[in-house]
Amino acid sequence: MKNLLSWLKDNIGLTIGAVISLGVLGYIYYSQVWVNYAKEEEVAATLEAKRNELEGLMRRKPFPHKENVVILSNTVAVLSGADPNLSVARWLTNLASVNPPPRNIRPSAFNPMLVQQKNKLMAAAKKYNVTVPQEFGFGFGRYVTQGTPPANDTNQINTLLTQWSTIEMLSDILFTNRIVSITAIRRAPVGAEIPKDPMAAAMMSSAVRAGGDEFFGAAIRDNPGDIARTLPFELEFTCDTQGLRGILSALESSPRFFIVRSVAVLNTRAAEMLAGGRSEAMGKTQPAADAPAEQPPAPEATMIPGAPGGRAAAPSAEAGKLAEAVTVFGLEKIQVKMRVDLVEFREPSSPGANPPGAK
Repeated sequence: MKNLLSWLKDNIGLTIGAVISLGVLGYIYYSQVWVNYAKEEEVAATLEAKRNELEGLMRRKPFPHKENVVILSNTVAVLSGADPNLSVARWLTNLASVNPPPRNIRPSAFNPMLVQQKNKLMAAAKKYNVTVPQEFGFGFGRYVTQGTPPANDTNQINTLLTQWSTIEMLSDILFTNRIVSITAIRRAPVGAEIPKDPMAAAMMSSAVRAGGDEFFGAAIRDNPGDIARTLPFELEFTCDTQGLRGILSALESSPRFFIVRSVAVLNTRAAEMLAGGRSEAMGKTQPAADAPAEQPPAPEATMIPGAPGGRAAAPSAEAGKLAEAVTVFGLEKIQVKMRVDLVEFREPSSPGANPPGAK
């Protein structure tokens, strides 16, 4: 011990340096431990907050949650013009952005371009094994088949191009859902296509319907004071029920704003039901001519224990006819006639495009 003390006295500078070095190292170690501890606490607090948020989201009902109700109320207020400080300009801009931009097409180049695009649609129909009428014009027969020139009006040509691009999209939806055939695609007449003679205008719809092309009794709604215009179309095609479901789903999820106004469905085998109320597609049937000669006993002759008088009540004639008229559907193809409207929203800066209450 004396030797150690005397060595420390003889080496006092070295001893002081060693003590200072140990103090510095201890401070550094303590600082690092504290920093890591603080970081761990921060990470643990963040993780706990995220867990609480996740649990809250998992407990939250999609609707009618309070926040969703507030959002819905604000949206209704904007659309109804109740809040003049809110504008639907951004909403309209988003909807208008899906509309194709106007194209500068010369009247002389209009028909050749449509013929080229029509040939692509015919090739697509062949690819998907979809039957279309011979010389089918997809609603534009007067231009792609008859060679009628369009009116020398930029607005009318742009409207025709919008109709054509819409028909291309509708045709693609029909093709990709594996329909069997297309009978007709009709559209509303545009500008010079509308007969000026009232009698000719009244006869146009029925005369054109006979050929399966190209107008039908509907008009384009395009008022300058409205925020949108509506272009109606009519489709007639044959498919199965699964294909019809796919078409309706595709129209609903399309980036364009489609509204299905009406759908009329006719079973292609509705007039071919055989005796016994069963379709031939549902299995074996027995025509009336091959029915056995021996008929079962009349219902009134059947004895039922426990019934009053031991006999059951005879069924009415109407009930018997109803039992014979049972029709089984499900495997046959269906003929569909569908009215679809395309709604195009104008840019908010366009005349008449600002909604009520917007500034």
